[in-house]
Amino acid sequence: AQVNRRPDAVAIVFEDQQLTNRELNRRANQLAHHLQKLNVNSEVKVGVCLERSIEMVVGILGILKAGGAFVTLDPVYPKDRLSFMIQETQIPVVLTQEPLLKELPEHTARVVCLDTDWPSILQHSEENLNSRASATNLAYVIYTSGSTGIPKGAMVMHVSLWHYVQDLQVSLGITSADVYLHTASIAFSSSVRQLFVPLSLGATVVITTQEQKTNPLALFDLIKRRDVTIMDTVPTFLRSCTHALANLKSTSEKNLLSNKLRLILTTGEPLSYQVINKWRFEFKHDIRLINMYGATETSGSVTVHPVLYENGDQAKIVPLGQPIANTQIYLLGRDLQPVSAGASGGIYIAGLRIARGYLNRPGLTAETFIPDSFSDMPGARLWKTGDLARYLPHGNIEFIGRIDYQINLRGIRIEPEEIESVLADHPAVQQVVIVAREDEQGEKFLAAYLACDVEYMPTDSSLRKFLRSKLPDHMIPSSFVVLNALPLTSSGKVDRQALPAHHTTLPHLKSPFVDPRTPVEEALVGIWSNVLSVDRIGIHDNFFELGGNSLLGTRVVSHIRDTFLMDLPLRSVFENPTVLELAVVIAQKKAEKADREDIDQILAQLEMLSDEEARGVLSSKTAVFGERSKDE
Repeated sequence: AQVNRRPDAVAIVFEDQQLTNRELNRRANQLAHHLQKLNVNSEVKVGVCLERSIEMVVGILGILKAGGAFVTLDPVYPKDRLSFMIQETQIPVVLTQEPLLKELPEHTARVVCLDTDWPSILQHSEENLNSRASATNLAYVIYTSGSTGIPKGAMVMHVSLWHYVQDLQVSLGITSADVYLHTASIAFSSSVRQLFVPLSLGATVVITTQEQKTNPLALFDLIKRRDVTIMDTVPTFLRSCTHALANLKSTSEKNLLSNKLRLILTTGEPLSYQVINKWRFEFKHDIRLINMYGATETSGSVTVHPVLYENGDQAKIVPLGQPIANTQIYLLGRDLQPVSAGASGGIYIAGLRIARGYLNRPGLTAETFIPDSFSDMPGARLWKTGDLARYLPHGNIEFIGRIDYQINLRGIRIEPEEIESVLADHPAVQQVVIVAREDEQGEKFLAAYLACDVEYMPTDSSLRKFLRSKLPDHMIPSSFVVLNALPLTSSGKVDRQALPAHHTTLPHLKSPFVDPRTPVEEALVGIWSNVLSVDRIGIHDNFFELGGNSLLGTRVVSHIRDTFLMDLPLRSVFENPTVLELAVVIAQKKAEKADREDIDQILAQLEMLSDEEARGVLSSKTAVFGERSKDE
């Protein structure tokens, strides 16, 4: 429909590439015809293992146009996890790119590389094709953390996706003039919203690089350059953005905030008024902010709450809001009856966006997708979220907490039992429990409490290496606390309330301890100690083995900018994870800056000399210029 209305409007932007509505549709059609030749039709699942790129969008649209259902396979996931997902879904085809072939585990699916195989795909028709899918057929499968120790695949139908996209457009007030930022991993349901809500309206989608999606300043530079109007993120990262912007010099802050951003969407975890008041009262940025609530099992967000700025209790949590169209939300007690006004109850969601269930999990599906006794529609179901909430006086829903031990970390729902199940397989671990803790800045992180065999005491780094072979990075604990035995309740269960606070001393690391020797190393040790809440750090200690993650890495980059007056990309921390390695990078950058200033001075002098005199100067300055500046 958007091709007919606005064929030449830009649909997708990624770095220096872009496609119009017409071009995107043609490519997706060609891929869809190719997939139909490979027998992809209704209920056939196709794996998507692609980097953030235009090809990612073409691949997902092509699968849906062919009538199939896409299964997201994030290439950063461990091979064991990808292997489980491929085997359980029995996908006959995988869309990928040639550089990612080595990331895939052994499998029997047909591989289609959207880079090297594209010349053969181009031979297919560009015309629209008849989809072989109906409203109740499968649209996609996205895996979430599983309380049984293994991930579970939520199956979402076309009817659910369609209503979700249409109803959310109205609730959020998005138009074809908007430029929507895509930051989510394809492994999460928020990626679906960030693609299909704007694309179906004819708006433009700007896809971030991996660096931009994790580095606040790089992200806001992109927002300004690309005239982005809508940012869609989780409260934790929004808090990182406000912190990074607030630490800039006044002129730099104003420059980045002089953009066209008009709407910020947050979802996935509780949002405090402290973050949003920063925009109005400190940044003085006239922006609309909407808080949302939902899950993969409901196709995405099911409530919206347009936030009113308050200069009152900064720690107060923003309400979840009210349900969008075609959604019903019930707060029920243990008897599955509605609770009284102001009382807490479990959140149950009904309506047209409820997923079909969990792939190959009939027992778990029956347990969490229960008959809807409040509906007259045959087969209507309620999804049991496991969240607790209550109604506020004006009908808004206020989030209270969890009924079970599920953890919400940076917008991702994590079942601690899955991490515990993997850690329990470690030969040195006798008992384990995973809980959420908060650091001194109020950021939540995963802490593992272990009872281990004293003869085979594992290091933190060995435990992380063991976990990374089976779990994605967001499920790796930041802290490991070894106890003689885990505290138990009178019934024999682990007493989580009796667990000690996480330690802030140096973890048990494999590298020998060496004190900082230079001013740069000393400054970095101070930065790491502040960010990681670790008292004693050596130059060989690994940032990620000390409990660091991408979010904390952005704080390191921010402190480096303030301390050394230089901008480093976040990937510098990943590629140089020790103090020693990062100090070398900073020293090199400082030397390059000095060389650059020296070169600029020489060039200014050369402008006033004759050619012969200039050549004489250049011959004596080869040590400064070197090969890299020969052309200049």
